[in-house]
Amino acid sequence: MERNCLRCGTKMIPGYKLKLNFKVYDIIVTKINKKFFRKVDKPSVSICPSCGEISLYLKNVKDIQKNGF
Repeated sequence: MERNCLRCGTKMIPGYKLKLNFKVYDIIVTKINKKFFRKVDKPSVSICPSCGEISLYLKNVKDIQKNGF
């Protein structure tokens, strides 16, 4: 899916990972279900080559909606 920058409209470059403190962490989006967390998905990252805007998004939105998250 092609993403355009919300700030300047330029086509964003996908395929990046989020890196914190020189280590790559598995950052996941979760939903609290009573006292437990249920894994929803890992965020994807795209970067705008013109203005540097970063976009974090979930690729499998249809699966999330279908599974009741």
